[in-house]
Amino acid sequence: RRSMVPSMAMLSALCHQVGGERVAAEEMLQLVASYEQMDKKNWGRQDTTAFSQRRSFIEDDGRHALLQLCESLVFRLRCSNWMSLSSIEALCHLLHTQYPPRPTTNLTADHCARAAMCRAEMLRQHGRSEHAIE
Repeated sequence: RRSMVPSMAMLSALCHQVGGERVAAEEMLQLVASYEQMDKKNWGRQDTTAFSQRRSFIEDDGRHALLQLCESLVFRLRCSNWMSLSSIEALCHLLHTQYPPRPTTNLTADHCARAAMCRAEMLRQHGRSEHAIE
């Protein structure tokens, strides 16, 4: 009954944050927190990941919601396998714009590397590996 609710709520929070809807994102984060407080010991991996994502979101005040969302879509849910190439290219461009290959004063090497991994995997999935290493 409770499985997947924290996971879906966290994805919703990330989407709201990326879309500039901070109040809606906060509502979803509160829902995730309420589930984490429940007396349940056997949460599924997707839900324990959501609890961890919520803590990361709070630590960086949601500044890296796009990166968290892309990592979930690409590596956990594998959604990029079914995205059109034009959508992949648009998302890669957005990631590249917000997370350039080199760290800046606001971005760590970790952020840049994670974004590069998302871009590379999406392009690889679409047979564009030669572009994945640019």
